Amino acid sequence: MLRRWAIVVMLLCCVAISGKSASADTLQAGVSYERLLGKLIPRMASLQFAGNMGFASLGVGWKYGKREQLESTVLVGFVPKYDSDKAKMTLTFKQNYVPMHLEPCEKVHWDPITLGGYMNMITGDDFWTKLPDRYPRTPSKFYLFPTRWHFNICMGQRVEFNLWGKGKQERRRSIGVFYEFSANESYLIEAFMNPKYMKFKDYAALSLGVVLRMF
Repeated sequence: MLRRWAIVVMLLCCVAISGKSASADTLQAGVSYERLLGKLIPRMASLQFAGNMGFASLGVGWKYGKREQLESTVLVGFVPKYDSDKAKMTLTFKQNYVPMHLEPCEKVHWDPITLGGYMNMITGDDFWTKLPDRYPRTPSKFYLFPTRWHFNICMGQRVEFNLWGKGKQERRRSIGVFYEFSANESYLIEAFMNPKYMKFKDYAALSLGVVLRMF
C-alpha cells in the first residue's frame, strides 16, 4: 500500500515539474516574440529632399548594432511631372554606417561622417530594366545601363538635438538635420572613363534631410 502511494506521489511530482517546465517555455517564447516584434517596429522617421531619389522622400528606419552604428531605411519618394505627362513615384532601400558619434555639448550629438549606399527604383513607362530596341548597342555602352533602378553611394554629416529624456534615452529621442553627397553607378563609371569632361558637380547630387527619433 505504501509503495502504491509513493508511486502516485512520484507521478504527481513529475506532472507538476513538467507543467512548470511547459509554463516556463511558454513564457520564454512569449518574451522572445515580444523582443522580435519590438525590433521590427521602426525607430525613426526621415524626410529627404533630392539625392537621386525624387524631389522629396519620406520613410521609416531602424537603428541597430552595438553602438547603433548601423541604419536601415525604406523611403517612398515623389517626382513632379515637370515636362513629362505625369508625376512619378520612387522606392528606395538605404543602408547607412555611422562610424562615430560625438557630443559637442550636453544636448547635441554630431555624426562627423556617415557612409552609405542605397538602391532606388522609379515608376513610369519611360524607364526600363532592359534596353529597348530603339537604342543602339554600340559604340557607346552608356545606354546599356538600366534607367528603372540605380545603385548609389553616399557620404555626409548629421547633427541631432535632444528633445527630452535623460541618460541613455536622450540619444533615442531627438530631431536631426543632415546633408549628403551621392552618386549612382552610371555617373561614376562615366566619370571614371571621362575624367576630363565629368566634374564633381556633374555626377554628385546634394541632398538635405530631417530625421526624427522617438524610441
